[in-house]
Amino acid sequence: MWLDKAVAAGDLIPDQLRVTHLDRGLAYMGKEDGQKALEAFTAAIGAGPGDLTAYHHRISIYLLNGQLENALADFNALNRLRQGDFATLMNIGRLNWYLGHTEASAAAFESFDPSSHMAWIWLQLANVRLGKKAGEFPDNSAAAFWPAPVARFYAGHISEAELLKIAADEKATTAVCEGNVFAGLWRGVQGDQTGARPLLEAAMKTCDKDTNDWYAAHNELDRMKPEGKTP
Repeated sequence: MWLDKAVAAGDLIPDQLRVTHLDRGLAYMGKEDGQKALEAFTAAIGAGPGDLTAYHHRISIYLLNGQLENALADFNALNRLRQGDFATLMNIGRLNWYLGHTEASAAAFESFDPSSHMAWIWLQLANVRLGKKAGEFPDNSAAAFWPAPVARFYAGHISEAELLKIAADEKATTAVCEGNVFAGLWRGVQGDQTGARPLLEAAMKTCDKDTNDWYAAHNELDRMKPEGKTP
């Protein structure tokens, strides 16, 4: 590849080197050569530690490889570069959850404004798993919209059956998936594996594969099945 030759020539200034490594990584991704792409993005970060794009691409490879600790380390680096980014903090919270770092997961979700429904939902999951009581859901103007019904369910304002009915009637395409996931997780953190399993298995069928929701269900089923793995 001519980009490899450009790097080998050794006459690129640092920013040119960063861009060239980034382009190499993208080219190798196009060829489905994940290892060389990973090496190229790592080199791009070495040449320009503030390159957010290189971090994001490297994270995508780590996630595909199941290297969650490495992906988490990169999200933490991104958070230092751009503090307060919603997506980055959500990913830090979720990855800590998947890895069993429940206190770190709670800390990440606690950093959000309480009116952020999804962060509040995950915070309650983490807190209950840590043996704490669920908090009161803050009322706000967006409380009528999905995923607010999940938050109302966690706060005890509606039943599981009501949540799942709302999800089935919702216009949001992910509502049925998320209803199953978060109802299953809620049972799981309270120790009700028998009740959690069918909900999580339903989520595996209703969520798009490899999305955050699908992986949350997959991860919880694995947690419930220490002797094997969910297919």
